[in-house]
Amino acid sequence: RSWSHALNRGERVLLNDKVLHKFLIEELSSLRRYALSMTGSVDDADDVVQATVEKVLISGLPVESPKAWMIRVCRNLWIDEIRKRRVRNHDNYVEEGIDAAQVADREANPVEAGIEENRHFESISIALSRLSDDHREILSMVVVEGMSYAQVANALELPVGTVMSRVARARSSLRKHLLKLEERDESAGRGGQDERE
Repeated sequence: RSWSHALNRGERVLLNDKVLHKFLIEELSSLRRYALSMTGSVDDADDVVQATVEKVLISGLPVESPKAWMIRVCRNLWIDEIRKRRVRNHDNYVEEGIDAAQVADREANPVEAGIEENRHFESISIALSRLSDDHREILSMVVVEGMSYAQVANALELPVGTVMSRVARARSSLRKHLLKLEERDESAGRGGQDERE
């Protein structure tokens, strides 16, 4: 079957196995970075990357925009996992008599920063962790992965204008968090000086 014939019938043309394997090898580190920024946990990122690769190997990727499709698969698998966890956690919390506010507090998902070598990196990590999941995800796709607005729009099934708006709001929110952290660090530094003087 020719590609044009398949496209005319509305079918997806998939990468052949050899090209698919090469693509996955080349994009694995990028997929892992995306998963880590989305999940905030090395273990969760590894799990969702493994599930994504398994699904992609079974289902394939389209010739057109394979990276966007792979990101979409990864994102959807993570959303499914979050939903499963909420159901499990809610059931556990109900049994333990914990209220909904405490459940929400326990579900906070900060970005795991690992071992920071400098204060600036630590501040950025903290600020990123304080972003909403949507803002952290879209910002990492554009800034960390270097995806274009059109690629992000395709991956998230959103209009390009919505992507641009969300990126702008995410950057603004990140800036505000960084300013608050800088102010806190400055006041802590002054407090330490006042005590020594």
